[in-house]
Order: sequence, then structure tokens, then C-alpha cells
Amino acid sequence: MLIGNEIELRPVCRDDAEMLTVWYNEPEFMGAFYNHWPRSKEMVLERIDTARGPEKALYVVTRRADGEPLGTAGFLNPYAADHAAMFHGIEIYYQIHHA
Repeated sequence: MLIGNEIELRPVCRDDAEMLTVWYNEPEFMGAFYNHWPRSKEMVLERIDTARGPEKALYVVTRRADGEPLGTAGFLNPYAADHAAMFHGIEIYYQIHHA
């Protein structure tokens, strides 16, 4: 867990699936460039179950004062397994919920 003055990052867990399903289906949350498709709760649970390791991770951004979820953050190495000898880079992303 990463702890700052005002926010914390904690690993996503299966209990977050309901909230993330709602967020992932809101164009305002996902933005113009990542809102490719609506996500079902089953798709979100699959992402949670696979979002740990050296190639990708997903975190929930929370407010330290009360633990209120504020958004998500994470990283993804889209080329790690398929093109390890060619591409080296990690995408770091965050999305803050508008509520």
C-alpha cells in the first residue's frame, strides 16, 4: 500500500467489483480514450483476479481520512510476454471518480 498525506493506494479486491462495475460503465469516469465497452461484474471480477504481478496491477485510490474510494490507479506492461525482446515500457494510469 502507498500512503500519502491525503490519499492511499490499496490493492483492488473482489469486494470492490460492484463499485468498479458502476464506475467502468460511466463514460465520465473512463474518459474518451478508454471507454471501449461496457463491463459486466463478471468481467470486472476477472480483471481483479488477474490484476497482480510483474506485468500489471490495479489499485483503488482512497481518501486517508475516511477510506472513501476516489478512483483507481495501476500499471500495465502490454508487451511483457508477447514482445519481451522488442518493447520495454510500462503504462501507468489513474482515473479519479467525479462524485
